[in-house]
Amino acid sequence: MEAKQLQTLKQNNALLCQFIVKLSAFYEGFSDKIDTELKVLRGHLSGTPNFSLAAVSIEKLNKSLQHQEITLRKYSVDTVSSLEDAMKQLQKIVFEDTELKGLTTQELIKLNQPVGDIFSIYKLYSKAIALHRIALNKEMVGLEPSETTETKSTNNESTSARSIKDDNPHYRSILVELNHLIASYAQKNLTISNSMI
Repeated sequence: MEAKQLQTLKQNNALLCQFIVKLSAFYEGFSDKIDTELKVLRGHLSGTPNFSLAAVSIEKLNKSLQHQEITLRKYSVDTVSSLEDAMKQLQKIVFEDTELKGLTTQELIKLNQPVGDIFSIYKLYSKAIALHRIALNKEMVGLEPSETTETKSTNNESTSARSIKDDNPHYRSILVELNHLIASYAQKNLTISNSMI
């Protein structure tokens, strides 16, 4: 092999190693098990690369990533479905508010589009929570703004405000749905983390 070809091969190897190290650092935080192996791989490829040990790490990572791809896809589908249910329920509650109903309709349209990546789900969650907050803070039939209970000073007024919220099916519906979304999200994150260990 000519010296020029050998030099080109060394440069390409160095470039590929740098790329793998940067890419593995980008995906850190996805899973504890995968993170550990990615750190090991970075160690094998940083400085003077040890390709034999790197190949062992890559094999371990390939097996782990195969399982995670299915888990991640299921997580995405379940999360979008859960968000869609929450938005449909909110839309029923805010049917008299044309502006808010229009915003929930727009979100439902977005939820029916293919989700490109996991970061898109975060944006959908943020929008859903923002719309639920708007609905809770608006003075609508069946909903009492959260500020009114905070500003009431006497015990009797606070008790009556609390009982209005407790007895209000719209308020309870939104509260239950938000709690369900948060619990579902937390459970899925816990399941994903545990399955990678």
